[in-house]
Amino acid sequence: MVNLYITVGATIPFDGMINTIFENLNENILKHLLSLSPNEINIFAQCGSTFNFLYEKDIINQVDKNLVVKTINPYNKLLNTEELKSVTFKKQNININITFFNLSSNLNNFLREFKPNIVISHAGTGSLLDALANNNNNNNKKDSNENLGVKKIVAVVNDSLMNNHQLEIGEKLESYGLLTCCKNLKELEQNMKRGNFIKDNSKNIDDTRTFSNEKLLQRGFNEAFNNEVLMF
Repeated sequence: MVNLYITVGATIPFDGMINTIFENLNENILKHLLSLSPNEINIFAQCGSTFNFLYEKDIINQVDKNLVVKTINPYNKLLNTEELKSVTFKKQNININITFFNLSSNLNNFLREFKPNIVISHAGTGSLLDALANNNNNNNKKDSNENLGVKKIVAVVNDSLMNNHQLEIGEKLESYGLLTCCKNLKELEQNMKRGNFIKDNSKNIDDTRTFSNEKLLQRGFNEAFNNEVLMF
């Protein structure tokens, strides 16, 4: 099983990030996910108030109705919300579950149970720290998702915000080797087209900087970040 979690946060819409991911998903990332999972792929996207519009645009209009399977994703109940849209379809005999939702009052519990292998998040402090905390809690746990190793986190900067403040946050966390930062949607698209967000990466942060146009993923918490930022 491979689990992908996408989030734009609770305050400002970031429809462009959702559109960029799903416009590139079928031809690029999806084929890599299929090669990694022998049975099932789960994709959950927290989209904010435009979830219904985005679901119709990015999912329903793209999925072959003949491939749709009538089933209910068990993770949906953990979100504790009725503001969601979900579909399951088969590709190469593998179930692919996709759920778009607005917000969840039970998000931390959902993430603990869902254990995403890959997180693609806007570069907001709250969302990134939630993802990092969840990653830290799961680093030493073995489960059905362990074939991908430690969870990968991608931060996508919304460069339309005032003073482009998310860039500083994303690049700072990237400098600690905690995640991969895409400074805008164009960079996100370029990396998705190359399939970089699925590749494993054993390189250190200095090695990764030399491949700025083909970023590979960083691994979870490290001692420097714990000592200097979290102070424990």
